[in-house]
Amino acid sequence: MRKDYRVRLTKMLIRDKFLQLLKEKPINKITVSEICVKAEINRATFYAHYKNVYDLLESIEGELTNGFEEALQNKTCHIEEYIMTLLQVIKDNSELCSVLITDKNSGFVQKIMDMGREYYISGWMGTRIHASDEEVEFVYDFLSHGSVGVICEWLENGMNLSLEELAAFLSKLSNGSLSGFTDEMNA
Repeated sequence: MRKDYRVRLTKMLIRDKFLQLLKEKPINKITVSEICVKAEINRATFYAHYKNVYDLLESIEGELTNGFEEALQNKTCHIEEYIMTLLQVIKDNSELCSVLITDKNSGFVQKIMDMGREYYISGWMGTRIHASDEEVEFVYDFLSHGSVGVICEWLENGMNLSLEELAAFLSKLSNGSLSGFTDEMNA
């Protein structure tokens, strides 16, 4: 039990120092040695848990992605509620998300967008949308990339809007983007 606690503590320390470095520079400029110096551990301790800095990043992203998946599990809800759930996980992990979302070398954003793709598209297909599969994919890409930009701004501005306000705004953008493909617009 005590060893388990020490391992968790060591991993947390490594991650914290790694995230500090990621705020300062891109991952390809971060070395294991730098992390070890900042964390005041030896390299053997680092390598007992991770293969390299990319493995560490992948581990962090994996845990966060699992957090999103767990939060969204068994969700058969309105789009706004789905967005609220995602935003809550982002808010709970705001420092980490700020770094991962803005890191162009990270595949984190794409993983999150891929998670929502099936949910959104299947939800849209259940409505009165008249669009080809390709158009639906374009709309999803447009909305997901735009939403990431809005979420980045929200994080950078200290999460100045409540989760409810931001979810309502993103939902309104989503619905507005789809309105050109509904029965009413095509009549």
